[in-house]
Amino acid sequence: MQLLNDRLVHTATDIASFLECPHRTVLNRDYALGLISRPEREIPEVERILTERGSALEEAYRSLMMKRGRQVRTVDRPGNQREALFRAAEVTKSLMKRVVQLSQYTYQVGAILGRLPSTFRIYLGDLDDPPMSIKTDSTMAFLRRLRGAYLETIADTQRSIHYPWRIDACRRCPWSEVCERTRRADDHLTQVPSLSRNAVSALERGGISSRVQLAGLSSETLMNVANSA
Repeated sequence: MQLLNDRLVHTATDIASFLECPHRTVLNRDYALGLISRPEREIPEVERILTERGSALEEAYRSLMMKRGRQVRTVDRPGNQREALFRAAEVTKSLMKRVVQLSQYTYQVGAILGRLPSTFRIYLGDLDDPPMSIKTDSTMAFLRRLRGAYLETIADTQRSIHYPWRIDACRRCPWSEVCERTRRADDHLTQVPSLSRNAVSALERGGISSRVQLAGLSSETLMNVANSA
């Protein structure tokens, strides 16, 4: 996400990341608008290696398509970067995120070509293995709903509507320390070990939003919450 000519420009990655964490979208928006600064983050070695391998796989796929006589077009991205109109996805827990990302790329390709490709494919790390083929029609309706929710979040200035829940993606998010400080300052229930998100939501519906309040509950009240979660 970037601010160009007083207009926010969004990427497929932005929409896919929204699927994981709407709060990250809000922070990225505020950073793009110059409202907040983003902390420096040292990229872990394993993440750097995965990125390098992913880039190598994409280049190998591009070369393979050219050898087969396929036409590979490139388009300008914000910041004068160039990107081929294909994307290889590594195996991760968030494969759904990759599907969303590729669906958006396919939609953009369709806008350029004047027709929507019928399928897109995901190579899961080895070009010698058959790719996962996904029908475009099966993902477009979901993509439209997700994109609509994403744009609504971008337009909404009430940051409190998306709380920074602790999720797996926090481990590789540049905003993780910022969100952790927020949770500590709020004495939020997400800091209670083994307390599920459903249980936290049930407690919040009952007016309990901090560890101090939780400590004051009776055993009977806690059991009622556990049964309703």
